[in-house]
Amino acid sequence: MAVDLRRMRYLINREPMARLRVERAMSRATKCTTIITGMPRGGSSGSPVERGVSDLEAAKETLAAIREELRSMRDELRPRIAAVESPLARMTLEMRYMDGYSAREISYRLNYDRSYIYRILQ
Repeated sequence: MAVDLRRMRYLINREPMARLRVERAMSRATKCTTIITGMPRGGSSGSPVERGVSDLEAAKETLAAIREELRSMRDELRPRIAAVESPLARMTLEMRYMDGYSAREISYRLNYDRSYIYRILQ
């Protein structure tokens, strides 16, 4: 089975945003506890706490799904990258697809021109 590199790049780019959504949902859920403690009845259905908890659960599920799909793609791609003969190309592919660095970050870390890194990734 071939790895869909376009889908993999999409997931790599979405993972930080999914982590941020989990952090935001966690922050909102913890802020809701101060609201609830001041309420005389503890809130009703559809209360801020219930919404915060459901948002947090949805964000965690999305992040887990992204990570699981990326893990399976990386497991399948790892032996193919190891078979690449050029050390620079191998390192570039590992940094992009295994570590999730952008081409800009790779070019900065390896001290190569960004257009050259793009050519390697093509």
